[in-house]
Amino acid sequence: MKKEKIYKILLVISFLPYVLLILISLYHSIFGYDVYTLILPTYVKTIYGMEAFISTLSWNALLLCFLPILPICLLYQIIYLTTCIINKIKHNKYKHISIYLIAICVVLVVCVLIFIRL
Repeated sequence: MKKEKIYKILLVISFLPYVLLILISLYHSIFGYDVYTLILPTYVKTIYGMEAFISTLSWNALLLCFLPILPICLLYQIIYLTTCIINKIKHNKYKHISIYLIAICVVLVVCVLIFIRL
């Protein structure tokens, strides 16, 4: 198997934790999420909808950051993207690379603004 195919397969695999987080959050937003107290594990209430979605997404993302799965996946995606852009620049396959870089920067800024608001 060529190295490029292996790297692309690893790139697709690196997006699986994000998909899993969203699917779990969607499940709990529909069927509910039980909230317990942190000091004593006693039941408080069951939440649904957007509140359950954000709660499960944040707790599971924190768990996947504590076990460094999400940071490793994000690091691999950033490294893959930069090496891909550098290789395309070397081979002059991108004539309008500035447009692509501006689009990537805009997407990153929007993501940062959304996560700051949460």
